Formats: sequence, structure tokens, C-alpha cells
Amino acid sequence: KNQETKKIISQDRIDLLDAIGFAWDPLKARWDANFKALEEYQKKFGDCKVPKRYKNNPTLANWVSEQRKMYRKLQMSQDRIDRL
Repeated sequence: KNQETKKIISQDRIDLLDAIGFAWDPLKARWDANFKALEEYQKKFGDCKVPKRYKNNPTLANWVSEQRKMYRKLQMSQDRIDRL
């Protein structure tokens, strides 16, 4: 939530949106959801080597591939590197 959002939306509405889990930063929310799916994959299979054609979650396979590309190109934040 940034300052401009707070000027446009009343605190009551912000509180209501927060109460239902509204994603204020949808890109971060999507990254976090994919990270959680990767954690679940790792628990099940013991590694993070998601096959490119992983039928159970093709989105996860693509996401992992993109994370590796971003890491190699030095385009990933230190926070995300630390989490992965």
C-alpha cells in the first residue's frame, strides 16, 4: 500500500480489503505463490529440478526456468536469491 492508495481509498476500505487477503502487490503475490509451490515440490521429490513438461503444474515448471534465467543474467534481487 502506498501513500497515493491511502489518499484515494478510505482506511475502512483498506481494512476490509486486508481482511479478505487482498493482494496489494499482485506480482509479489504471484511470485510468493510459485515459491510456495516449489517448496511443496521439493518436499515431495527432494529437489527443485522441476521438469520442463511437469504435467501436475506446468506453470511451476515455467516459473522455475524463468528464475534460473533471471539468476544467470544477474536480474534477481538478493532477497529472492536468499529465499531460493
